[in-house]
Amino acid sequence: MDNRTFDDLKHAYNTAGEGEKEYVIMIFELCKSMSPPLKMIELGTGVGSTLMPMAIACRNVGGKVYTFDKSSNVEATDKVTYLGIDGYVEFKIMDDMSDEALHFLQQHEQTFNIILIDTSHNYHDTVKEIERYSQFLVDGGYMIFHDTSPLVNLPHGEYGIRNAIVEFLQKNSSFIWALDIHNGIGRNAGLGVIRKVEK
Repeated sequence: MDNRTFDDLKHAYNTAGEGEKEYVIMIFELCKSMSPPLKMIELGTGVGSTLMPMAIACRNVGGKVYTFDKSSNVEATDKVTYLGIDGYVEFKIMDDMSDEALHFLQQHEQTFNIILIDTSHNYHDTVKEIERYSQFLVDGGYMIFHDTSPLVNLPHGEYGIRNAIVEFLQKNSSFIWALDIHNGIGRNAGLGVIRKVEK
């Protein structure tokens, strides 16, 4: 790892939200493991904690992250600008389940290496997001989910994210668990990664 990448990942780690710090390097490594050029989607920009390692990987090997959120976030924009990785990010200010988002996906077909979901944490929303976005993932690609610990009891749909993933995997043999980490109790707990099996 070169010095610039090390310094940028250190900055990403230090400025990440609580409960997201430990995933910065892991997400970067997952991105780096894919064949370039990288083409990734992030659902739920938030403060840019998971966006930074994705964009750093794009700078290193080539690619772009399309990050969706219902509203703009100055903090996320400032973070990627500060690191000089804003040219590898396209902010989409729209609901990820809107017709506008679907139109964007249909233009790109099945070409995304990684899709990261960190949105409402509601079971019903997560089911719909997985169903919509999984079809646009390349063979061998990853879907990454934040807050997947079975210990996480969120206000809208208890254990919603994990239950949605488990049900999806039971119905879709072309996807498997790739990583399942539980790191505590609370709203920011757990990272789940599923992989589309290569044909």
